[in-house]
Amino acid sequence: GPAGATTQAPSVSSVAPGGASPRVTGGDEVTWSLAVTLPEGTTPGLELTDILPAGFQFLSASVDTTGFGGSVDTSPGVATSGTVDVGQIVTLSFAGSTTVTDDGNTSNNSFLVTVTARAVGSSSANPTGPLTKTNTVRLSWTGNPAGFLQDTVDVTYGEPVLDLTKTMTPDTNLDAGDTGPIPPHLLRH
Repeated sequence: GPAGATTQAPSVSSVAPGGASPRVTGGDEVTWSLAVTLPEGTTPGLELTDILPAGFQFLSASVDTTGFGGSVDTSPGVATSGTVDVGQIVTLSFAGSTTVTDDGNTSNNSFLVTVTARAVGSSSANPTGPLTKTNTVRLSWTGNPAGFLQDTVDVTYGEPVLDLTKTMTPDTNLDAGDTGPIPPHLLRH
């Protein structure tokens, strides 16, 4: 496994877009932030796998090394498998070894990977809802005896709810058969 002077264990964590369990609908783009933390030293064969919820289509992935004290492949190989209706699997393979500087500072041992996907409203996996959709991220590397580390985060999928309110102008002293404009007021929730 990874070698290093610090006792900080490798970890991966995912953050839901827009806070805890946000609501998304067909056509929305969702970006998950995946924090990868490694111990100081060298980690060979780093691979990050994002198992998208069924009904979400992979669009892009990027690596942000702001504040990271080390070197990592910022243009990892990206492969997708599976289908939108069942759940696409996005695998990022980092070339060579990822190195975290042996400086005794655990606050600079993390980098961020963002994965963006679109909620596909026409997918059979996305009926009107609301449904809890779980994004699963796995971190593995050469020599990891556990195979991989894993974290999950949820979003809520649901089609928009329309609210239609009608008002009368004037709204007083009305008798049966009176006519007047009825301006609709439409809200999307």
